[in-house]
This record gives sequence, C-alpha cells and structure tokens, in this order.
Amino acid sequence: MVLERTMLFLILLLLIPDWYIGRKYINQNPRKWIRYVYWIPTILLLIGMVIIYLTHDFSMASMQRLSTYILILMIVAMPKAIFTVLMVILWPITYFAKKKRFAEMIACLAAMYGLGCLIYGAVEGKKHFQVKEVSIELSGLPKDFDNYRIIQLSDIHIGSWTDHGKAMQKAVDLCNEQKADLIAFTGDLVNNEAKELDEFIEENTKMSIPEIFKKAGESWFRDQEAFALTCLTDATNRLIATGGGIVEREENLETLKKGGTVIYLKASPDKLWTRAGKDPNRP
Repeated sequence: MVLERTMLFLILLLLIPDWYIGRKYINQNPRKWIRYVYWIPTILLLIGMVIIYLTHDFSMASMQRLSTYILILMIVAMPKAIFTVLMVILWPITYFAKKKRFAEMIACLAAMYGLGCLIYGAVEGKKHFQVKEVSIELSGLPKDFDNYRIIQLSDIHIGSWTDHGKAMQKAVDLCNEQKADLIAFTGDLVNNEAKELDEFIEENTKMSIPEIFKKAGESWFRDQEAFALTCLTDATNRLIATGGGIVEREENLETLKKGGTVIYLKASPDKLWTRAGKDPNRP
C-alpha cells in the first residue's frame, strides 16, 4: 500500500500542474508541435512509473531505481507545481490589479529557486552535516550525569549513501569529535536490508575484515553474522551465500532451513586451503 500511495501522490504532482500550465499557456500557442513536445516528459515519466510499479521488489537495486526515478520526477514536476500553486495564490493580483506579468515573474523565480534547492540538496546539500546541541536539565538526576553527552542519530537510511563512503566517514568523524558518552541510533539505520551496511564496515571501523575478526573476537563476529542472517532470511526469493563457519551455530542452521533450501558445496580441506588460505582478506 505504501508504494501505491506514493505512486498516486506522484501522479497527482505530475499531472495537475501540467494540466494547469498546458491549459493556461501551452494550448494558447498556435504551433501544434509545441503542444505535443510539452507532454513528452510527462508521458515518459508515466511509462517509467508503470515499469517501476510492476518490477519493484524492495531489494537494494530496486530501491535505488525508485529513488533515482523520484528524483528525476521531482526535478521535472516540482518547479511546475510551485509555479501553479503561486499562480493560484496570486490570482487576485492577476484578476483585480491586472498585474499578470508580475505574478508570473514571482512564480517563475520561486520555481527556479525551488529547482535549485532540490538539485543542490540531492547532490551536495545532504553531505553538509550539522551538530545541534540541546542542554537538558532534570531534577533529581544523580551528579554523575552532569555534563553527560548523548548523540542521537536518526533515520540514517544507509542504503541511500551507496558509493558515498567518504561522506559517511565525515559523519562518523563529526560524531567522534563530540566525545559523547553515549550514541543512540533512532529511526531507520538501513532502508530495507542489513547488507546495505557491508560497504561501510571497513571504511568506518578503519579495520579490514581480518582485523575486525582479530580485535573484536570471533564471538562478536559470529553474533553479527547471526544477526545479518536473521535480517536477510526475512525476505523471500533471495539467494544467500554464507561462509562455512556460519553453520557452527545450530540456530543459524535452523534459520537457514526455515528460509528455504540449503545447498552445501563440499570440498576437501586441501582444496579449500588452495582457494583461500593465502587470501589476506580472510580472517
């Protein structure tokens, strides 16, 4: 239902301003080809919307396609929507004061400003993290909590930062600079899947996978492995490739069996050593 409501909103956002501008301005143009060309972006976006609706499956790749599509649609539709809304609001000026050109100029400037903000926010603005400090005083709180610092990070949606590891590292560094006693993650850490975090593990911990395995310990590593497995098996129609160590825990094997068919690729110890024994990226 979420996808359907989103699509309905996007359809209205796309068509209502197009209808208004087409009726008020484009249809007044004597050259017919301009009327036809005007509707081409809208038709292409509607076709794209149908394709996305029919193929969307909430996987990482599918969510990225949806995000890209929504950004393109917003770039096309948002300026028209701003122009339309302002022209409706400024209707008394155009009707009673007979200052239609003035109202159109204001609406056009606002539409261009909105388009600029949208593009800037999507490309650069989202990387400009800010720290907002809030002091809280609570009566009866033990003195041990004086100057206790808490960082709250909300709705990170890490899947939306794919291929932007440096930007996320900037956010991590900014958090570390605050020297907080506690860091609280609220809202959504990922968009849909736990594996969205994979890209950022090595960069943000400043350790390779073997170093994480060595310094944090195998027990911690296996706990994270079990958690990731639980998250991944919640979805359907998915092929999950695991390491051999994951079945050392009985609960992991049960989770795999409940999720579908388990296939064991058997090889001799000598063969496994030949394949992976000299790989520096393995723990």
